[in-house]
Amino acid sequence: MSKKTLSHSLRVTVRFTTGIRGAEAIDVDVALPAGARLADALPEVCRIAGVNPPVSPWEARTAAGTIVDPALPLAWSALRHGDILTIQDVSGDTEPLLCGDTEALTQVHRAGTRSGFTTWAIVAGHVMMMVLIARSWVALSVGALVSLAVGAGMRLVWKDDLNPHAAAAMSACGSLTAAVAGISVTSSFAPVEGFPTISAVSVATAAVAALVATAVARISTAPPLGVTVCQVTAWAVVGVWSLIALVLRAAGIAPPAGRNVVEPVLVSGAALTAMVSLIVLIYGPLLAIRVAGIKIPPVPSAGANLASTDFSAADYAGARGRARQATTLFDGIVTGTSISGAVATLVAMGGAGAPAFRVLCASVIAAVCVIHSVRHASAVCAWAVWVWGIVAAVSTTAVAWWAGGASSMAVVGLAATVATLFLTSGLWSQAVPNLPPTTIASVEKIESACVIILLPVSLHLAGVFAAIRGLG
Repeated sequence: MSKKTLSHSLRVTVRFTTGIRGAEAIDVDVALPAGARLADALPEVCRIAGVNPPVSPWEARTAAGTIVDPALPLAWSALRHGDILTIQDVSGDTEPLLCGDTEALTQVHRAGTRSGFTTWAIVAGHVMMMVLIARSWVALSVGALVSLAVGAGMRLVWKDDLNPHAAAAMSACGSLTAAVAGISVTSSFAPVEGFPTISAVSVATAAVAALVATAVARISTAPPLGVTVCQVTAWAVVGVWSLIALVLRAAGIAPPAGRNVVEPVLVSGAALTAMVSLIVLIYGPLLAIRVAGIKIPPVPSAGANLASTDFSAADYAGARGRARQATTLFDGIVTGTSISGAVATLVAMGGAGAPAFRVLCASVIAAVCVIHSVRHASAVCAWAVWVWGIVAAVSTTAVAWWAGGASSMAVVGLAATVATLFLTSGLWSQAVPNLPPTTIASVEKIESACVIILLPVSLHLAGVFAAIRGLG
């Protein structure tokens, strides 16, 4: 018996080149029981190293290239104290199994999910229903009630087995139908002939109706929490939009309503609504953790007692549930804000303001959204903000094209700059994740400057500055 077998453990370095996400190997220094088998000790070593246990064919070798049998005790192997044991993937070294054409055809992996069929059928059904009954506000109101009733029936029939995507589609389409019914009801009782179909009052009515429908759907259909938060956020921003328009009308800032489909005061307040959406987007994380009840431990000052920052055992109970709730709330807030912000941006670009200010407004919104989107770990949040940024960027070119001969060189140049940045994104986008900290700090300063620029630009597009000059 060798001297090594008299030791109770072997102090070695285990190097993993399989089961990791990065390109570099991961080393971990451990003391392995001499009488244990490598196959039994490997899962615990993987947990310590923070890597996934290898699932593909693997082998263990010493630095000298000697294979260590995972089924034998380590004391019987060629390992010595201080050795490096490499766990490597050998799936590429093994000969593939031979199979015929028909066997290979059956083994081809193809995505076969059909979970979206019901969801899109629900959306199509609501679109067809609204097209058929769009001329009557009574029929639209009944349609909204029918949509909520069908959603409740789905939950009653399938209970916990109800497809969450179908429940989400039913809730979203039901609130949208209620919003259209609210606009139709208000326009049907317009005080004068030729009053705009979409006015500030009708939008406020639509927001209230949609929020009520969302609350009812939450109780009856019980869609995912993130979908409900998204709807509430989006319709709440729409309600704020209508309030901004009503304030502008009461102050006499916006032009009077004429024979337009959309009341001009709504177009004037769209830029301010986009700014409000950006503010909600920026403070979304703080709002989500406050609503979820997450407590952040305070940082003690120099010389303070560290015990003052400790939480009780009751504060740690349910921490994972609160974390999941916070992330769900944040996804809903960001998605709802991005939807309403994108719509407000499009409406603001169709206003009567100078093309230069409209292009500047869309450009700074696009810059903020693009910079903000790369910070999100959630794909839902990143895509929602990114789509808003794309909408704002495309709006710059649309404004320059609509203005035609009235476009100045500055307007065309700014729109061309935005288009060039997006067109050449394949050249620089892959370097964004590896930017140095100093560059990241500079980009964050640019984002803050864009938010600061947006405030006076949106006030100008709303006509506030012109009204102030008129007072003098």
